[in-house]
Amino acid sequence: MKPARNALRRCELELVVNRLPLIISTIALIVSLGSAWFTVFRPARIIGDLSYITLWRLSSNNDGVVTDTAVAPAFWLRNIGARSIIISDLRLVFMPTDGSRYEAYPGSSLPQEAIDGASEFHDYGRLSTGSPFRSFSLVASEQWTSSYRFGVSQEALQQLMGRVRVALEVNSGNGTSWASVFEDSLDFGTKPFHLQPMIGGAQSIPVYTQRWQARRSQ
Repeated sequence: MKPARNALRRCELELVVNRLPLIISTIALIVSLGSAWFTVFRPARIIGDLSYITLWRLSSNNDGVVTDTAVAPAFWLRNIGARSIIISDLRLVFMPTDGSRYEAYPGSSLPQEAIDGASEFHDYGRLSTGSPFRSFSLVASEQWTSSYRFGVSQEALQQLMGRVRVALEVNSGNGTSWASVFEDSLDFGTKPFHLQPMIGGAQSIPVYTQRWQARRSQ
């Protein structure tokens, strides 16, 4: 019986050895297909982050009467997929604690300094004379930084008090389906500055997300 068993084991070993190249080539094919999917065919996916918003109040007569408002958010988007994606539209969604929902869409572009250094920006006329928002595309690993003012209704401004959830939603071209990219919360305070009397011709009010507010308080 032992010789027969040894012969059977030798046959099995030879069979495995003979199939080893096939096994290795199959594994290599699977790896190459996975790599190709990851680098070429992986669907587009958008990530992003919001640091703060700058809420602008403008008085055309420089008399403290608010004639225009604008929200300038500091956020970015990035495509971490392998395929490109078209962003046909985007919007900020404000969700106060009372369950209401207010949407803000990008209008005209504005200087990046009005977002990055609003307290030092004095060319207020350029806040409303930029080019209108238009759709754009993101290829793999490309990042887009917002430089647009978003319109917020007076009704919405009256509701932006205390802690308010905020989300960014994008439309990738199908016209009806909106996808949420990120969600955070903004702390406007119990007596928000944008609801207080205005002095001068322009006022920039920074409002930070909960995460960035914690960093600033450290």
